[in-house]
Amino acid sequence: ATGSAPRLIGFRHFEPTLAFYAQSQVPLVFNAAELKAALARHPDACIVALDDDLADLRAALGTDPKIAATLPRLLRRNDQLILAIPASSQVADRSSDKTLR
Repeated sequence: ATGSAPRLIGFRHFEPTLAFYAQSQVPLVFNAAELKAALARHPDACIVALDDDLADLRAALGTDPKIAATLPRLLRRNDQLILAIPASSQVADRSSDKTLR
């Protein structure tokens, strides 16, 4: 049912199937400022990221997210998708941090 699926935010990762299965738009963000803005609009959202970006996701959030699931990516032996729930709706203000872009 539309609207019953959790909202997702793609942190440096997007696949068209995410929007299909979530039955909603999936905003794509690349840095802490964009993540903060997306979570302000969708405070109930979960974050989808690749395992390689987990350290940067932690830095963007300013805290450790709760990892709800880790899934292998289809046909990619070493890549994993992470489904993360922010520990709080407050994201660290690191908009001037250029290392996250």
